[in-house]
Amino acid sequence: LRPIAAECGKTLSQLVINWTMHRPGITAALCGAKRASQARENAGAMGWKLTPEQTARIDAAIAARGPVVSRAAV
Repeated sequence: LRPIAAECGKTLSQLVINWTMHRPGITAALCGAKRASQARENAGAMGWKLTPEQTARIDAAIAARGPVVSRAAV
């Protein structure tokens, strides 16, 4: 994912937040920040959009990692 973030001129965190916000059915992303600089970085995830090709590359990278394992309490 880092090369895609670099292509966009964004940090990895900004890339992931942006990708998350543009997923179907997602209306909010909860992002923690302990410092003002982190909140400013998170805000940099908005106001731009990944290209369809970049989104496809991110989706492929995530799919290559295998199935998602839930850590929710059972």
